[in-house]
Order: sequence, then C-alpha cells, then structure tokens
Amino acid sequence: MEITKMYHPREVNWFLIPELLRRANASIPDDRRVDDLFHLKLHPTPRFTIKTYSQLTEVESGEDFLDFLKSSLEAPTRVEPRLDCYMEHKDGSHIERDPAFFRFVWCEDELKVEISRNSSESALKFLDEFEKALQLEPLRLEEQYVEQETEERLLLRTVFIAHSFDQIGRSYAYQLTKFLSLLGFEVATGEGFSPEKVSSKVKRRLLAQQIVIAIVSEREEFTWLIQEMTGATFTEKPLFVLVEEGADFKSGVLGDLEYIRFEKSRIADSFTPIVGGLRELGFQFS
Repeated sequence: MEITKMYHPREVNWFLIPELLRRANASIPDDRRVDDLFHLKLHPTPRFTIKTYSQLTEVESGEDFLDFLKSSLEAPTRVEPRLDCYMEHKDGSHIERDPAFFRFVWCEDELKVEISRNSSESALKFLDEFEKALQLEPLRLEEQYVEQETEERLLLRTVFIAHSFDQIGRSYAYQLTKFLSLLGFEVATGEGFSPEKVSSKVKRRLLAQQIVIAIVSEREEFTWLIQEMTGATFTEKPLFVLVEEGADFKSGVLGDLEYIRFEKSRIADSFTPIVGGLRELGFQFS
C-alpha cells in the first residue's frame, strides 16, 4: 500500500519525531521487509535531513537530529525525517531502494506524509497516531491536487560534485562550485572531515543532493569515481559526467551515458552544456 497525504502547514514539535519514526518502523509487518523479486531482506534505515538558511545537514539518529536543532543558531527551513529502504545483498553490501518506507516533509508552505511498502491496516493505524501526535489538519482533496502540481515544479538546487583529491581535481571542483553558486545551487563534495568511513560519508552526502556531477580528470584512478556514479544512477539522480581530454575513461556499467568533454585546464568550457542540461531538467535561469 502507498499513501500520500498532505496537511495545512504548521509548526511541529520536533522532540516527538524520533519516537514517531521508531513507531513507523515498528508498524511495518515482517512480510513487508522482504523483496519479493530478489528474496532479500529490506532494512528500514532512519535518516533526517535538515535545511537552514546556510546549511544542509543529514544525520542518521534521532539523538543527532535533536542535538543539531538545539545547537543550530538558525531555525530550520525544511526538515525531512524518513525511513529509507535498503536491500541487503548476499555479499553484505546494501543498495537503497525506492520508495522509502516512510517520509515526512515539513517546510513553511508544505507538510506531507508518504507511507509505502506497508499493509493497509498497520499503515492507516500508524498514520492516525502520527496525525494525532502532531495535531495535523489534512488538506481537502481539491487543495491536495494544487499542492501536488506545485511540488512537481519544485526542483531543489543542490549538487554533489565527485572529483579526485589531487591538485587538478580540486581546482576543477573549485571552479565548478563557484559557477554553480552563481546559479543559486548549494554544493556538497566528499571533502571535509566526518567521524565515519569515507565511503559512508560520500554516499550519505551524494544521496542528500538533487543532482550529481562527476569530474573525470586525466591522471586518476577511476574505480572509486565509477562507484559514485553508479550510486547516482541506482537512485535515478540526474548525472552529469565531465571528462577531461586525454582521460582514458571507460564507462563500464554506466552503459551509453553521454559525457561533456573539455580540454585540459578549461573546465569552464563545460559550463554552457551544463546549463543546457539543467534547463532540460526543468531549472530556469534569468
């Protein structure tokens, strides 16, 4: 069963959210935690995305979620607690699957709940608990249609840039970041310390962004870059691949993906094709 329900925007008691997410997890019957096609176990994984005026942060525990809200000097402008769905393969690896088990979206002009992969009885029971706990007032049906049409036109301007960590890769990423910032995009990369495995940090940051741009420079090992690009395609995120002339890059599992090529030290040549690609996705620029 899949449920999407929209509500009149209102302030939310964030201290209730971690417990409500725990209840959402408990409401999922055991037979819904199995992938019927691959016969593999599906893991509900809590995740909290918080956007303020100057930050976009993602954490994986209710404690870290509340700690961020308590310590932040800025009020949140968008909050998205959810139970993502991960499929565990026999080799121990985990792949994210859509849709999520549960997703709650809050901002000043939108309040929405999505429940998927759940049985009718348990999903509706939990939804009733959720609405009562947060005192939510559902929109009328005609109001929901207007809200859904508006959401389809909404594209978050967030980008993850995958690049090599040598001097050339960092230079390309810096130039691209400056350009995207002028277009109003928030940019995340794999650089910067985080107390976790590098692979986990990169994956977490990549999944939190709307778009992924990979920069393939001439002198680098491509294995890790292909892994990041594959992760983007698995989650169906728009992927731009910028390839420096001279790079012996083979796409492998990425198939017939189209590249944007640029000459050495001239990554700015790729900016016009990037804008064209963004327009194809529905972004508008003055």
